[in-house]
Amino acid sequence: MTFEWRMLLFVAVRLLDPPTAEERGWRSAINRAYYAAYGEAREFSIGRGLNMQSGGQSHDRVWQFLRRGADYPQAWERAAAKAIGDLGIELRAMRVQADYFRTNSPSETDAQRAVALANLVVKRILGLP
Repeated sequence: MTFEWRMLLFVAVRLLDPPTAEERGWRSAINRAYYAAYGEAREFSIGRGLNMQSGGQSHDRVWQFLRRGADYPQAWERAAAKAIGDLGIELRAMRVQADYFRTNSPSETDAQRAVALANLVVKRILGLP
């Protein structure tokens, strides 16, 4: 059985339940949501031809590859890939804030937004040819 990154979304949702979750749960939910989206995007991008062997930040390379259109020939496909890349960059910023900075602590609303964004990324990736 192959690991499916999108399954981390279930972990993120569980971290938000019960509604009395605390900051540590919100931070962890944001992290798990991000990695669900990033893992799916990375595998998708490699399948579309992204070479991960050369140097550079792997996270940035995946999101930028998508933002450049993921080598799709059709305009609508390139636009769809770009939108996924844009969402990924926004989600990554939320994850970095949650993982590394004590100031501006994330709220439950922030965590719910991260889960929603990650879910959208995954759904859009699965909808691309």
